Amino acid sequence: MEKEEEEGVPGEFGKVCHIKKQRRKRQKLLIIELFLDFAKNTTLHGLRYITEVGLTVIEKVFWVLTFLASVVLCFILIERVWHKWWYSPVIVSFNEKLVPVGEVPFPSITICPQWKCKTSAYNYTDRRIKYRRGRPKNMSEIDNEIFDKEKIMLEDAYLVCEKFSWPILTQRRTKTNKSLVDNIIRMAPKLKETMYTCRWRGSFVSCNQYFTEVLTREGVCFNFNALSYNDIFKIKSIQSDYKYLNSTTPINKWDIISGYTTTSENVTEKTKEYPRRGRENGAHPDLEILLLEDSADIDDSCNSLSNGWKIYLQHPADLPQSSLYYYAAIAKQVTSLALKFSILNTSESLINYKPEQRQCYFPKDRNLKYFATYTPDNCQLECLSLYTYEKCKCVWFHMPHDNGSEICTAQQQICVERAQGKFN
Repeated sequence: MEKEEEEGVPGEFGKVCHIKKQRRKRQKLLIIELFLDFAKNTTLHGLRYITEVGLTVIEKVFWVLTFLASVVLCFILIERVWHKWWYSPVIVSFNEKLVPVGEVPFPSITICPQWKCKTSAYNYTDRRIKYRRGRPKNMSEIDNEIFDKEKIMLEDAYLVCEKFSWPILTQRRTKTNKSLVDNIIRMAPKLKETMYTCRWRGSFVSCNQYFTEVLTREGVCFNFNALSYNDIFKIKSIQSDYKYLNSTTPINKWDIISGYTTTSENVTEKTKEYPRRGRENGAHPDLEILLLEDSADIDDSCNSLSNGWKIYLQHPADLPQSSLYYYAAIAKQVTSLALKFSILNTSESLINYKPEQRQCYFPKDRNLKYFATYTPDNCQLECLSLYTYEKCKCVWFHMPHDNGSEICTAQQQICVERAQGKFN
């Protein structure tokens, strides 16, 4: 009995295997039939010829290769479209819309007098002639010490006075501290010596209250309507030896993203908004300045190729700096400026995209080292300062830096200019 059961087991197992084979065969036939039916009725060009009866093998191979090439090309095009959408999902469209001038800040105006050194404060011409003759012989130790100190003052004055000649260097002083800035400020003209009267929207105002000193590559300049020092910089990160900007008026009822909290129709003379907002001009300009120039106090050897004043315009959130483009004001002439601005708005819906995808930054996207608010100009100035320090181990006196960085002297001018050329 046990032997019969043992002999019957292989028979049952064989039946099961046979059933499975038949099932797989029917599935294959069904798949083939579906493929043939699909190839016969599909609108995909070339696929029906693969199963066409009567075609030679060469013809079928040709249509197979053609179909596969079409599929590959299709996937390549899809990948390109996807890549473009992923890395450039933003579409820039220009929709002109008139914006009231009163809804935007009045520009930050920086005025730089082109005489960098007053003869009453420091006679650059006399010192230049004296030190070109060289060190006199048989000088006492005290006279040698005085000679070296005056030579340092001359080299500091050179940074803002000369553009096309190199100083005669008697010592290797490549780095210094705030003493260089003190020397530049000491010899520069003061605000009261540069501006006589100021009018703001028809009313006479104190130039000392509306304009503040600012350090630029041009030396000491005077700024109107820039944000305060505390609102532009991160006080804990920036050096504490001197200030680049003396503005102290804090932001009030304005934000760089949302703008003013009140409408221009509700603005009155007593409204304490800052920065000051723009206004549609009538018959008179917003800002009028009577500039001064004392020809007896101008040193002809200091910045001899330029005269008058250079006027720069910036956004109030940008640190006032000189640039390649400026307006010129000449003595004994009337200079007027008319501004036209355009605004490029970025939809808030793009905040969820990465900056690399939308190819732009919101102010909160970037955390600068020295500046409290991200703007393209502030970012560029900070990057230039860091790059200059990396190449020269010092920075120009007007560049933001920390307490651990030193200031470049005239001996490092070639290094600094090369670093700026590579950076730009």
